[in-house]
Amino acid sequence: MQWSAVLATTFLLLGLEWQQRCTAPAAGFNWQLHVILPLCAGASACSFSRGVLTGPVLALALLLPAVGDWRIRAWVARLAGAILCLLPAVAVTLVIMLNSSGNHRDMTGHLGDACEFGLSYFLFNPGHGLLGGISLHPVFLLLLAAGKLTALVAALWWSRGGVRTVLILLLAFDLGNAVLVGIGRYHTGFLASLSSRYQYSSLLATLPFLALLLDRFLGWLPRLPSRLRFWAAAALVTLLSVYCLRGWPAALQEFTGWRGTELRQLIAAPATTDPNARVPALEFMPCERAKALQRAIISIENPAHRATRLMTAGFCGRFIISPGFSPADRRPR
Repeated sequence: MQWSAVLATTFLLLGLEWQQRCTAPAAGFNWQLHVILPLCAGASACSFSRGVLTGPVLALALLLPAVGDWRIRAWVARLAGAILCLLPAVAVTLVIMLNSSGNHRDMTGHLGDACEFGLSYFLFNPGHGLLGGISLHPVFLLLLAAGKLTALVAALWWSRGGVRTVLILLLAFDLGNAVLVGIGRYHTGFLASLSSRYQYSSLLATLPFLALLLDRFLGWLPRLPSRLRFWAAAALVTLLSVYCLRGWPAALQEFTGWRGTELRQLIAAPATTDPNARVPALEFMPCERAKALQRAIISIENPAHRATRLMTAGFCGRFIISPGFSPADRRPR
């Protein structure tokens, strides 16, 4: 999980929590709705690319209570706050679209691929990961998709009031993630949609539906004492948690190795047995060159040579990015 994604999701949850605590919006200015919520939307969008979903979700949270109310005054009171929540998301989206070189610049002929990736993300997560990713058989995947859709519809059908509102917002968040992931990652292939990096958003959006269904199931057991139902629910949740987390040690070992442990071990080794060994995730950088650059920076320890250290660090950065860079080339950029 990326910390930027954690920040974006945190601002989303803070905004939803704040919106639920706000009083009914008045026709005039309301700092709780017109300042705090747009700030949460802007902070989330600036933290992570998919954080642009926070603005639309918060806007939907403001507008949902007015559904079914045909009075124009009720809509106008909420519409101003919804527009303010959308503005940061729209602004960041435009910046990303105009300055990044992602898949959104060339969707011609790839709409089907994007839909396939987005639907795979939405229908098979988090069930495939929770069940250990044991199979990719079409029948198994169809059962996963049918199970998730059934759980979503049943929970929405049985929920009432504020609970239903929260579930609708989480469903909108999950669908929005499916759209953005489908556009941004369709080129990585179907299997990438089931990877662990996409599980946290799907878990956040889906587990409340399952919790409501579990509560409904326990309510069908009236003959059991309430304390016994409580401990049965706690035992079931504990067993499910242990089952779902059993593969984390192996996954973390592989993840931490790829994210830096292997690199530190290679750099710390006195010499590599393979002269053609490359730095993980930097295939153009031989390990021996990386060690030489590290020694060049560490060797300057005198505080009086602070400027020299900075120049050396800058030179090494250019040397890493441009392997053909010559020390004689000292022209300023």
